[in-house]
Parts: sequence; C-alpha cells; structure tokens
Amino acid sequence: MDVAELNPVRLRSVTVAEAMGPITTVSSSTPMVEAAAIIKTRRGRALVVETGDDSPSIFTEFDIVKVIADGGTVENRTVGDHHTRIAIAATPDWTLDRAMETMMRGQFRHLVVVEDGVTVGMLAMRDIIDAILEPSEQPEFDPDETVEIAAIVPAEAERLLHDLRRSAKQHLVAAKCDCELDWIEVVIGQAEERANLTAGELQEIWEQRQPCPTLHAMGGGGD
Repeated sequence: MDVAELNPVRLRSVTVAEAMGPITTVSSSTPMVEAAAIIKTRRGRALVVETGDDSPSIFTEFDIVKVIADGGTVENRTVGDHHTRIAIAATPDWTLDRAMETMMRGQFRHLVVVEDGVTVGMLAMRDIIDAILEPSEQPEFDPDETVEIAAIVPAEAERLLHDLRRSAKQHLVAAKCDCELDWIEVVIGQAEERANLTAGELQEIWEQRQPCPTLHAMGGGGD
C-alpha cells in the first residue's frame, strides 16, 4: 500500500482515539462457535480476549481459518485455545500514520488500543481507510451498481448490497485486491436470480467468500 495515496495530511493529523472503534470482549473459555457468530455480526472486527494476562489478546476470523486449514473444526474448541497474543498495542494519542506503519510492518489488520493499562478501543485497518479518505473519495451509492435490482429485492436487502459493495471498495483501497468486488457480483447475481432472498440470506452468501489471497500472501493478515 502506498501511504501517499491515502491523504498523508490526515494520516499525520488524525489520532487513533478519533478513528478507533469500540471493543467486544469474550472470555478465553468462550466456545469458538459462539465467538465466530459474534465476529460475523461485527462484520469481521476482532474480539478482545480476557486471559488474565497483562498483555492483551484478540480473537479474529483468521484464527478460525487457521484451525480449519489445519484440518480441525471449531466444534468443542474455545477461544483460549487459538487466540492471538498481542505484543504491540497502540495508545489513543498515536497518529494514524504510526498505526498504519505498525500494522504493515507486522502484517496484521487490528491494533488493540490501551491507555493506562486498560484496553479502551480497537483500531482496524478499515477504520484508518474510513478516516483518511476525503469525502469525494469515499465509495458512494452508485445507482448503476445496485439499484438496478431494487424493484425485485426488499429494501433491507438493497441496502445490504450497497453496504457490502462499499466495504468491498474499501478493501480494494486497503489491500489492493479486488477479490471482494468479484464476490459481491456473485451475491448480486444470486439476488437477481432469487428475488425472495432476505438480507440475512444474502449476508450468509457473502460470508462464504474465501479469505483475501493478498492478505494471505502477506502472512495471513487476519489479526
């Protein structure tokens, strides 16, 4: 990723505190199946794991992928078995350029934000992208892309398709990979063929996409 393409002024001026999102905490004894369901509702945002240790840990979608790739199953496993221990955490006063550089160097997509020993937030790569893109660069609702099926799908499904395409465009900017844009076309195709699909069913189809090959080639990038 070329940082200069992503408005270096805002990278240097916006702080982590301004861009970070809230945290969702689970215990190390939480079943992986339950944690996976939470991650799904949070659109892939990592979970903070309570382990009793001083250093924060997180559980991400890539932790799930690693188990499956090794021939395992999430059944009868807990978050504590496969969470990712974090050696580096951000503080709220970091600028986004420092946070992005740290993520790129470590090849991960989330930073736990800690202040005075307390976890206060979670910064995802997409939070940085949202914060530093100028309004004119933000993916806008393009009627030629999703509204063409508005007459045959429920309004909730139409809005979901719009949000998914916007997320896919942000992924293209962040990872320089159009895999999610390719998959959104699959989801739209399903909506066109089966107009009775609900937003929940379309979301399930979206979740069946493969992990990003670009992030995987970088060493996983799941956390």
